[in-house]
Amino acid sequence: MDYLELFLEYLQVELGLSENTQLSYLRDLRLFCKALRLEEKDLSKVERQQIVRYVTDLKMKGRAAATIARKLAA
Repeated sequence: MDYLELFLEYLQVELGLSENTQLSYLRDLRLFCKALRLEEKDLSKVERQQIVRYVTDLKMKGRAAATIARKLAA
């Protein structure tokens, strides 16, 4: 089972989140993984600097604070 499958199971079983919320979180995590791949990084080895860069990029793209917060929560 990969990280995304484990995460989805956690959202379903442990948190009992709605399907729409689960899909939003999953989409957010996939986008973050895509950004990591561009840096040739792996999710299991993510460091603070990758997260800071990702948030900075989201801000530069004009994403709302609430959107960025949700992406970080994912």
